[in-house]
Parts: sequence; C-alpha cells; structure tokens
Amino acid sequence: MLQNLIVNQLPDEIRKGLNHLKTIINYQIENPIYLTVKKIDRGLRISLNNQQAEICYSKPNQFFRAFSILIENIKKGLCEFTIEEKPYMETIGIMIDASRNGSLKVEKVKELIMRLALMGYNMFMLYTEETYEVEDEPYFGYMRGKYTYNELRVIDEFAKIFGIEVVPCIQTLGHLEQFLKWGDTYKYRDTGFNLIVGEETTYELLEKMIVAASRPFSTNRIHIGMDEVYILGLGRYMQKHGYVERNKIFVEHIKKVLEITNKYNLKPMMWSDMFFHNAGDQDFENLKKELPKDVQMVYWDYYNRDPEHYRKMIKRHKELGFEPIFAGGDWTWVGPVPHYKITIPNTKAALEACKKENIKEVFVTLWGDDGTECNYLAAMLGMVYFAEHCYKDEVESNYLDERCKTCTGVGMEAFLDIGRLNELKVNEEDINSNPAKYLLWQDILLGLFDKYVEGIDTKAFYSSLKQRLENYLKEGLPKDIFLVPKLISEVLEVKGDIGVRLKKAYENNDRQTLKEILEKELSYLENKVEELRIAHYEQWMGVYKPFGWEVIDIRYGGLISRIKTAKRRISDYLSGEIEKIEELEVERLYFAGRDNKKIYCESLYSRIVTANVFGHTNIFL
Repeated sequence: MLQNLIVNQLPDEIRKGLNHLKTIINYQIENPIYLTVKKIDRGLRISLNNQQAEICYSKPNQFFRAFSILIENIKKGLCEFTIEEKPYMETIGIMIDASRNGSLKVEKVKELIMRLALMGYNMFMLYTEETYEVEDEPYFGYMRGKYTYNELRVIDEFAKIFGIEVVPCIQTLGHLEQFLKWGDTYKYRDTGFNLIVGEETTYELLEKMIVAASRPFSTNRIHIGMDEVYILGLGRYMQKHGYVERNKIFVEHIKKVLEITNKYNLKPMMWSDMFFHNAGDQDFENLKKELPKDVQMVYWDYYNRDPEHYRKMIKRHKELGFEPIFAGGDWTWVGPVPHYKITIPNTKAALEACKKENIKEVFVTLWGDDGTECNYLAAMLGMVYFAEHCYKDEVESNYLDERCKTCTGVGMEAFLDIGRLNELKVNEEDINSNPAKYLLWQDILLGLFDKYVEGIDTKAFYSSLKQRLENYLKEGLPKDIFLVPKLISEVLEVKGDIGVRLKKAYENNDRQTLKEILEKELSYLENKVEELRIAHYEQWMGVYKPFGWEVIDIRYGGLISRIKTAKRRISDYLSGEIEKIEELEVERLYFAGRDNKKIYCESLYSRIVTANVFGHTNIFL
C-alpha cells in the first residue's frame, strides 16, 4: 500500500520503519503525495497543502505517530491542514506480561511494536519473572515459554527501527514462585514466593539474572521489580536470623541489588508499592534517610478514577525523594476480555494527574493474572487511549475512533463491544464486575455466582452482543480478535442463567423444564464449549507460544466434563435412579458475603469453579 507516497530526503533513522509500516497500513493513496521530512527541537508537526506534505519531528517515534496522523487525515479527504503536538511525557511506554502463561510470539511482538509506533510509544517492556534464559539455571523458565537471547535480541533490533527502547523487566526478590517451586532452587528461597536476603548464593543468582536479562538489549535501563513482597523475611530468613523488621531487610536487599546494577553500568527502576504499604510516619521518615537514590521508583496504580488520589500519591513519592515513573493499567487480567469500563476512566484520571504533576515518564501495563485468558491484541483500544492522553489535553470519542482505526485497523466501538461481555448489569454499582469470567467458568450444578443473576435477562444481553460481534466478523475484522469473544457470548447466552433456571425447575418439581434443559440446552452447551475451545486454541497458537495453553485447555476440559456430569445427575434424577440432586438442594448465597449484592472482580478460576479444595501452595516452603 501507499505506492503514491513520494518521500524526499528520508532520514536513515526512519527509512526502514516506514517500509515496515506499509505492510500494516491498509490504505491506497489515490493521488501522489510529496512528503518532506525535517527534524525540530521538540514535538511534532504535520502539514498538508494540496499534494505537498511535511512532517517535522524531534524523536523517531514521533515521526511514525505523525505519519499515521497524516494518513488518517488524507483518508478523511482533507487537502489542507496543519497539526502540532507537544507530548506531555518524554517516555510513553507499555509493559506486557509474559510470565502468566502467555508469552507473545516474536512475530506478534513485532506487529505490536509497529502499531505502538503509529500510536507514538517509545518504550516497550516484556514482564519476565523467569521467562528468559539464565546460564547454568535449567529450571529458570522451564516449560514456561521463556525467551531466548536471540529472540530478545531480534525484538530489540526491530524496536530500534521505530525509536522504541526495549527495557528488560524482571523480578529480583518476589514473584519468583514459578522458579522457586523446583527442588533445585531450595538454596535461594526465603519463602515459596521470594528469594532469601543476605545469602551469597542469592546474589550470585541475581547477578546471573541481571546479566542475562540486560545482555540482549541496547538500553542500559532495567526494571528490577520488587513489588508485593508482603511475607519477606518470614520463612527461612526468620529461622536463621529471628524476626527482623521488613523494611530493614528490604532496604538491605535493594542496596545489594544496586551494587550489581552499578557494576554493569545499568540504570534501575523498581516498583514502589512496598514503601507505602502500611508504612507509618516514622517508617516513612526512616525510608527517606535509608533509601538509595540511584534507582527510579515506579508508582503503579490502576484502581482509581479520582485524579486527586493519583496526585496525592505522586506527591508522596516526591516527599520520599523521587520523581516517580507512573504505571497505569489496560485491564486485561480479569478474564477472557479486556475491561474497558474500568480502563478508560481510570486512565483518564491517572494521566490527568500526571500532567498536572509534570510526570515525564509513564507506561501502561497489561497483566495476565490467572493464566492470560485475555488476548492482548483485544486490548489495543486501551493502548491507543493511553497514548492519546500523553499527547493531548482531552480525547474525544470521534477522534479516538479515528486513531483506533488508523493504528489497529479496528474501530473504537468494536473494541468496546468485546469489553461489554463484562457489562451485564447485576446492580447499579457493579462497574468492576467481571461476569464474562465467572459466568463462563462457574459450575452449573454448584452455581456460586447464580445469586447475582437472579431476575437478570442474561439471554437477551448476550444474544445482542453475539449478533454485534458476528457482524464484525462478517465485515472482515480479524478473527484472532473477535471470534473467541463472539463464541463466549454464544455460550453465555445459554449458560449465563442456566443454574438459576435449573434450581427453580428442581424446586418446583418442574420435570418438563428439567428434561428440556437436559436434552436441549446442556447438549448444545457441550458442543458450543468445544467449539469455543477449538477457536481459543487457534487464537492462542497464533498469538502466543504454546506453553501455557495447557492451563486454559484443562479449564475447558473441566467445563465440558462438568456439563456431562450435570447431564447425568439430571438424567438419573428424572429416571428415578437418585431421589434428589443434592447440589440443587443447597440454598444459593452471595459470593461476596451474606446479602451482599455488590460484587467486584473475582479473577481466580480456582475460587470461581468450586467451593472445595482445588489446589494448595505452601508459600512458606
């Protein structure tokens, strides 16, 4: 495409990138456009006067954003315009979780990098707890889809073409349970969750990790993690040293890790939450004195929609002596679809605060908690929205729709319809609820979430969404984004309230309805879930490495197996083989507590699917 774009004096730093972008911009310029490119000190400017176009930019990523805006306005039929932008932030980044089973394939990372370039991003991170190679540590990322040195090198080289800095993002204390579970790793453990502080073997391991994580990349920056270590010092450390105050252990460890990063001339950043978790005034004052200042603090927060909350926390970071980096969230971690109803207002509030507090570095996170059920590509609307707020005061819906189509090939409303799988109204205050997950996985006979959908027309809601998503597929929008959500809506069209109807029929001794559910709906569901499983398999294998799919596969297998069991239980009851269905005898309760009609996100499959023991992990091992 873009054969009629004629570029004069194209700088080498953007020539390769422009050639790559031509493969994803699906637009044919009808009349020749003569483009001149210039460097300026700050920001970007795009102008068009009939067939003469000019792009002025200060950083390579800004050129690619400017280029996308140029094409966007040509598509609108404009012949003359001038657009200027001065980004509020110097670093506009993204972090994608590659440690919760879903490791993006290298080719998908490259495709995403091109789209991020069109949006104007200039920093990219793959969150790798232990999903990268470390010398002499064969259990590091074992069977977990870890990235090789060569794969990470390819990603780095490709991103550089677009002026995007790839920063290694690892853990150097907690969140290492997938590595520490192996027998070979006992010497490194404090608990089953985090490393033991103060041991020579720990810092020998960390040096190997930091070298391995940073070596493939051109940058000298590194994210060293260290968030959510709430049980620090309560395992083997306490057996050896007795109880020691957590902040003291934490600061000791930070200093030791910074000795390693300094040795290799690296510039570290770390999550800041542990400095504010239950910290009293005295703790805070001590931290101001003790904390080394040669590390950047990353303030992560994606749970609030009040700008003043974010401003208050930014100021607290500054009081601690740090100009923080801010990390927001594109809500991909609460089930099979992104939760845009949370992403959009929370991003707006957070970045409004960042602008007012003059924060210069921000990035958006996409987490894969509980198995990466969500396809990261379905979350691109959140990526576009985050970027636009870094370049503009306000982001209007019509403008966002245009940007979304230009950068992703998909309109805003289509992405929002995927997210609407979570917008079944249980009550007026349920904006954080995630029914797409709990209604999909909950057991038909046990119905742990049935109380929330009593009296709700789930069939009408998911029927309407099914039709809308089906229309997008007919229009030619990508199957790897829309097919799975469409099939989930088909499943929930029937399954959403089947437990409620089943229990009601059982209590009313309505044997005819029980028979219809058995013979029609449950057989339909069994086939439809298998169709969904196959589509999800094909989507996964196209987007992610195969490792980790087995977790989702087992969930589908469990769902199908429990549908078979429900069929047998109902059949045995109707035939007289059993006198009652004990599961349907039990009164349904609200999951969140007695008479608590308000439900937030329940994102753990193990809690959704059963009230019984599903598995056990001893974090103090």
